[in-house]
Amino acid sequence: MISVVRTINTTPSLIAIKRTVAILCVMLLPACQTVNTLKEKLPDLPKLPQAGPKYAQFKSTEAPHTLMTKPVATGTLTSGYGFRLSPTGIRLPKKHKGIDYKAPVGTPIYAAGDGVVIAKRVSTSYGNYVKISHDNGFSSAYAHLDGFAPSLERGTEVKRGQVIGYVGNTGRSTAAHLHYELLYRGKRVDPLFATR
Repeated sequence: MISVVRTINTTPSLIAIKRTVAILCVMLLPACQTVNTLKEKLPDLPKLPQAGPKYAQFKSTEAPHTLMTKPVATGTLTSGYGFRLSPTGIRLPKKHKGIDYKAPVGTPIYAAGDGVVIAKRVSTSYGNYVKISHDNGFSSAYAHLDGFAPSLERGTEVKRGQVIGYVGNTGRSTAAHLHYELLYRGKRVDPLFATR
């Protein structure tokens, strides 16, 4: 009796690899087009002063030098400024307009610098939200708060380090954290730019 042994080739053929690559390209094309469209639609960010002599337009006692880069009592930086995969909804590349500090619910949040509260509201995306106007065209924003500090209202003057609220998980959020934004003349910038 003669037995026939048949060998099965388990390595993919070149045609199968090309077919898989083509399918992946077709599937990823809309996401790539979305990123390119976003890049085209995004306004150019202002050229911010860098460390050294270019800081001359700001006095050393004024923003951004005196603004905190971590306005929360305790926490870990979990998400930086710039493009990332959106953690909520459809996981497509999306610009993250601030930075996130993961911290337990109820952790105190501080005013990043001296200023005046120009917004205190509840938003479907940002949840409990506070925005403070500072010197030299800078403002800071704080989102997903669990609650606001007592007596904090629009028009309230605040000092650097003053408690303005508490870390929470309100709005479009996946976990307790502080979403912190820095704006320069109304345009969002990287809150950590001065430390790089």
